[in-house]
Amino acid sequence: MTTCPLKTRIIGALLLLYAGACVYFVATHDELQWDFHSYHATARAYAKGAQPYDMAAVTQTAADPGFVYPYSPLTLKFFAVFNRLDPVSAAKLFLALKCAMLALLLLIWRNLFFDAQIDLVFWLLCLLGFNATIFLDLRAGNVSIFEQLGIWLAFYFYTRRNLPLFSALIAVIATLKFQPILFLGLLFYSKDRKRYACLAGAAVVFGSIVWLNYAANPAHFHSFIHTIRGFSAECGGIINPSLGCFIADVGTSSGGLLNCRLFGLITLQWLVYAAVAAAIVLASLPSLARAARAQEPERERLLVFLACLVYALVCPRFKDYSYILLIPPAYHIIRRIDRKNAGLGGFLSAHGLANMKTSVVLLVVLCLTTGSSLPAIDGAWDFFWNYFPLWSVCFIWWLYELDYA
Repeated sequence: MTTCPLKTRIIGALLLLYAGACVYFVATHDELQWDFHSYHATARAYAKGAQPYDMAAVTQTAADPGFVYPYSPLTLKFFAVFNRLDPVSAAKLFLALKCAMLALLLLIWRNLFFDAQIDLVFWLLCLLGFNATIFLDLRAGNVSIFEQLGIWLAFYFYTRRNLPLFSALIAVIATLKFQPILFLGLLFYSKDRKRYACLAGAAVVFGSIVWLNYAANPAHFHSFIHTIRGFSAECGGIINPSLGCFIADVGTSSGGLLNCRLFGLITLQWLVYAAVAAAIVLASLPSLARAARAQEPERERLLVFLACLVYALVCPRFKDYSYILLIPPAYHIIRRIDRKNAGLGGFLSAHGLANMKTSVVLLVVLCLTTGSSLPAIDGAWDFFWNYFPLWSVCFIWWLYELDYA
């Protein structure tokens, strides 16, 4: 049995200590976890008979939620569990529950996707990766960690070729934020003859849960649908670095050029988004096809990692804490490069990019600042950095395209 070097153990202990300090910071700052405080206020108002999707009614009955409740009516029954506690105590309990779910998620990544063969880079990526995406979720008090736990459990069943459980779990999780339903596309890369039956079963599960939300209270359900339709007008930038928001911000910067409607039906902005998303999917199809021909057990795992990258690139809405999804795919490609013992330069050279000069790479690194004082480009520079997590995903996706070409 191999043991970790003393230096690695010391660094690991320091990382664990710092991670604990981050959790303590969130727990002792009552103004944080604003998402949960909003959910809690809405659940308390709902229990008193108020319309949960009416901010004025929630404010009058319980407290100002800050924003309209973004999930389906039946999910309020989960947050109603916290109604007996005051907002501060409820937030601390919710944080403790999330930390337990996070620990379980990390164990799933470590043991089920990397066979416990991880190093310090994995833990650094969990702590710092994608603008500290895990901490962002803890700080915001969102439900993203619960969502990720369900998604990665579903992925585990997919890698074990248990398509019924994979399909059912994805269908259930998709009723929370809808976009994960796209992961059912992985069924088309399965060799199992039952894949179409599983797809139909997932549609039944998803449709049944949606119908139950409607049947519970049609008025609340219609208010919920109206609420999620408003997500298309959300701000982008560093808190929502998604393709849809990037294109919307480009349109705003160009004087509203993309806001014009074609035939009075759809804006040019959404057509541009659809075209770019389709181009990304089409460019990814050859890599997905090659991954489908890989040897077991790498095949399903590689398909999952590629699907996560494509999903993150094409989703119209992808908040900063949603980037938790991309930690395993990022670590996988980092580890592959490291195991080739060539470094990034050698890796690029092995894929036909030997002419990329070291001076160019160093110049890029030296220019990586979060702001610029130069006239005319300062605004564009800030715009670039506001979407840096998205560019990071693009870079990782490109590395996969190179390595699995």
